[in-house]
Amino acid sequence: MNIVVENTVCLNTGDAAILLAIRHILKAVVGDEPRFFVFDSQPEVAAKLYPKKDYPDLEFHKLLSETMFRYSYGNGMKHRLKPLYNRLVLQVLQRFG
Repeated sequence: MNIVVENTVCLNTGDAAILLAIRHILKAVVGDEPRFFVFDSQPEVAAKLYPKKDYPDLEFHKLLSETMFRYSYGNGMKHRLKPLYNRLVLQVLQRFG
């Protein structure tokens, strides 16, 4: 089973605790080995904190929204595009979820 965890900050100990609790519960409930695709604001750092040898079921990726909508300056385009982006992400998650 593939599980997507979006918009977490694993450098935040509260977010990390929630992620690890979700992981523990789902592994106990699902039975088979679930894979977690964690979309984090700093995946390269998170991957160092949670190495594959200790957490083989966690895979870290960069949030697309972090790349596209990070800066507040500009012409306001990001504020108009963010709701569209959120709807598209929801549709993709619903299709594959």
